[in-house]
Amino acid sequence: MEKTKYMNPFRLAAVGDLHCSETSAGSYRYTFEDLNLRADALALCGDLTSRGKMSEIEVVLENLAEVRIPVVAVLGNHDYHEQNNHRFHDHLESAGVTVLDGDSMMLTIDNRTVGFAGAKGFAGGFGRRALPDFGEEIWRAFYRETLSEADKLRRALVSLETDLKIAVLHYAPILSTLTGEDPQIYAFMGSSELAKAIDDGAADLALHSHAHFGQETGSTPGGVPVYNVSEPLIGRSYAIFELEFPR
Repeated sequence: MEKTKYMNPFRLAAVGDLHCSETSAGSYRYTFEDLNLRADALALCGDLTSRGKMSEIEVVLENLAEVRIPVVAVLGNHDYHEQNNHRFHDHLESAGVTVLDGDSMMLTIDNRTVGFAGAKGFAGGFGRRALPDFGEEIWRAFYRETLSEADKLRRALVSLETDLKIAVLHYAPILSTLTGEDPQIYAFMGSSELAKAIDDGAADLALHSHAHFGQETGSTPGGVPVYNVSEPLIGRSYAIFELEFPR
């Protein structure tokens, strides 16, 4: 569904890893209220909840209660923990949040268009150290899940015919925004297959979270800017990005 606002440049707020629990009711509500004046849209990059409980997604919705700008979201691994991901999707959508899982969404800003493509992403590692399609079936299934998530993102980006394209993920698409995490868990934090999808889909910006102790900025091999917007890393309720429309 197309939604319309009028402002230039496009101002995007983004954050992930809120990890809302029953004890964090109202934690973000009034800082999120400020977004109505500061940004044109909000992107939530997964791990909205702490343990994937239905009571926790209600806390997320309470924190979003004052937000009047469009909100797009992907789920994270914590949101899948109790297998409530489909119910989360329905609850968020019923509250006006567009949940992306291989899907896309378009906004119109003063006759220019902004497209969002999103997927949770998955693990698998990076470059030469990425998990191969080899060995026991359980490892090969892991590999196929990585490729499946990357392909969902790629298809969603390619489907967009917009002036700007923004990729929204939970897992990391590049290694540089993970630097600071224990190297032993890099392979479980993201996959370079996601970066290939971002480049193939000609995104203008990619956002992710998941890495609490990583770095905020990096870029794909194709030069697409990548930002880690994990709340524990950025140390604030959201980051703001200003994107100029192509001339």
